[in-house]
Amino acid sequence: MLNIPEGEMVYIDSSIWIIHHSKDLSFKKECTEFLRSVELGKYRAFISTLVVDEVTYILLKQKASELLAEDRHYKILKELKRDENLFSQCWETAQLHVNYVLALKEKGVLRIITQMPDLETFSATMDKYHLLPRNATHLSIILSLNIPNIITTDPDFDKVKEIKVWKP
Repeated sequence: MLNIPEGEMVYIDSSIWIIHHSKDLSFKKECTEFLRSVELGKYRAFISTLVVDEVTYILLKQKASELLAEDRHYKILKELKRDENLFSQCWETAQLHVNYVLALKEKGVLRIITQMPDLETFSATMDKYHLLPRNATHLSIILSLNIPNIITTDPDFDKVKEIKVWKP
């Protein structure tokens, strides 16, 4: 189990939510246990709307892939856009995540950051850490709010010395 001190500010990366919602990915138990501790208010937990966007997109695609028995990205997206029934079935799955996030927010145990970094900060973060755009956006948000911790399975954050990276 993670040893993040109680009361710490922690940013929850998309990977934790995706694993939590998965059927059989490694670390599912650890991710679910961590999110249960968030439910109990053990941490000052943060996500951004970008995290919600990423997780919702991936859950939509995963469900569509399952229903279509298709793993080609472009075909899945084409069908999600074309087939309203397919989209509705997939949205039901993804909406469970959105509802969970909203419930945690309403309970007061999760803060959802809606502001995005300005272009100069984003650019400087990409340049300094050599991160791809989404991770540069996450890191810009984390640093701007002085959040000292991130929980993630993404090794790209390991090179950032200004934050403590926690892995399930």
